[in-house]
Amino acid sequence: MKEILLVEQDRGLSDGIVLGLVQGPYRVTQSFSLKDALQNIRYKTFSLIIMSWKLPDGKGRELLEQIHQTLDTPVIVLAERGTEPEGIMKSFREKDVWIMKPFSLAQLKETITDVVWKKQKKLPERECRFKAISYQMDKEKVFRDTEEVRLSSSERKLLKVLVENEGTPLSAGMLSNRVWNSRDGKADARLADVICSLRNKLEEDPQRPEMIHTVWGKGYMFHPVHRAAVHREPSPA
Repeated sequence: MKEILLVEQDRGLSDGIVLGLVQGPYRVTQSFSLKDALQNIRYKTFSLIIMSWKLPDGKGRELLEQIHQTLDTPVIVLAERGTEPEGIMKSFREKDVWIMKPFSLAQLKETITDVVWKKQKKLPERECRFKAISYQMDKEKVFRDTEEVRLSSSERKLLKVLVENEGTPLSAGMLSNRVWNSRDGKADARLADVICSLRNKLEEDPQRPEMIHTVWGKGYMFHPVHRAAVHREPSPA
C-alpha cells in the first residue's frame, strides 16, 4: 500500500481525488493547509506528496521548500490556471512534476504512476547505431559518421527517453512530463516541435522517418527499422 499525502484546500476536490484513488494501491492522508501538511510530514512517511500551489495559510513554494529540506519524496504540484510554469519550476527538483487545474482523474493517476511506480529502464552502456547515425547512450551524444550532431537540451532529453524505451510507444503527456516536468497543452505542442526538429537532424528523410515513429493514438516510439515495418506515416508530427 502506497502512502500519499494530499494537500488541497478545496475539500470537494480533495474528497474527489481520494475517492478516485482508494480503489487502487493507495492510502491517502488529507491536509487542507500548510500547517496541517507540515504536521503530517513530521509524523508520517509518504511515498508521494500531491500539493496545491495555492494554500490558505501560505504559498505552495514555502511547503515545497520545507519538503526539500528534509525529505527525498517526489512531489506533484496542482497549479491554478494562470500560474506561470517558470515560477513553479524554479523550486523543482528533477523528480517533481506539476499539472494544471482542472485535470482529469485519469491524468492524475497516469502522473502518479509515472512519478513513483513506473519502472525506469536503465540506460544501457552501449552504442545505438542506425545507418550513418550513432548514439553514444552513456554520454548522450549523437554522431553522423564522425561528425557530432548538436542537440538542444530538450532534444537530448527526449531522445534519451525514447531510446531507453525502444520499441514501446510513449504518450505525448508522458514524454512532456519527462522532458519538461509538465503535462499542459503548451508542453504537448512543444513536444511536436522537438520531435520534428529531431527528425530533421537524424533522419535521412524527415518526411519518412525510420527511427522516431508516430504511433497513431498512442504517441511516439523509437524503433530504428524501416518505417513500413512499424506504421505508415503520411506526415511528420
